[in-house]
Amino acid sequence: MLLRSILAGILLFCSVSLFAMSDVFHLSLSVGDKWIYTEHTETIMQSTSYGGNQWYGFTTFPLPESLPSELWDVGSETWDSPVDNWMAVIGTSLCLMDKIGDVSYSEVLKTPVVKGGSWSTVVPGVGSAIFTLIERENVIVPAGTYENCWKVGTEFYKSDPNTGKNSRIVDYTWYADSVGVIKDSVYIDNTANPDCHEVYVYKLIRYIPAGH
Repeated sequence: MLLRSILAGILLFCSVSLFAMSDVFHLSLSVGDKWIYTEHTETIMQSTSYGGNQWYGFTTFPLPESLPSELWDVGSETWDSPVDNWMAVIGTSLCLMDKIGDVSYSEVLKTPVVKGGSWSTVVPGVGSAIFTLIERENVIVPAGTYENCWKVGTEFYKSDPNTGKNSRIVDYTWYADSVGVIKDSVYIDNTANPDCHEVYVYKLIRYIPAGH
């Protein structure tokens, strides 16, 4: 969240210090929260305590696998069964877990972190992935304009089980404070298509917190 001050000097300082250690991500999750995107809808259906944290199970409909895209042709498993996806805010990091009972989870947005800072984690169905906080951007989506969004790049490699060829997958995700993901864009690079190009993108149409 952009630090604010009534003092012009502090405002100027904050404008060049967006990635200060105190700049962290906030998101309150509840059963019933819904994110309507251009390609699918995500809804939190249940909540449970696990490992000392509160986790929220969400559905994704329709599943991206049902949509025509080159991404799924290379054997990507970045999306799992909707009944087995869980999210949590642990500290100031947004985390994902494939299913309750897993011994580890993936930090998909880790704050505070310095601009350009990277971290690695194991993503279910993907394996090792490198996350990089690229910059803060103002983003326009159908739901409106969101300021100072976190832009996170994720890079990993997938092997096509049919051909054995490795493909480099790059996923750019934009997170808005107190809302979550507002835009996601996936690029693929393989031997058949040497130039990395966008194959899948979705944008937020409406965020509906529980009870609204």
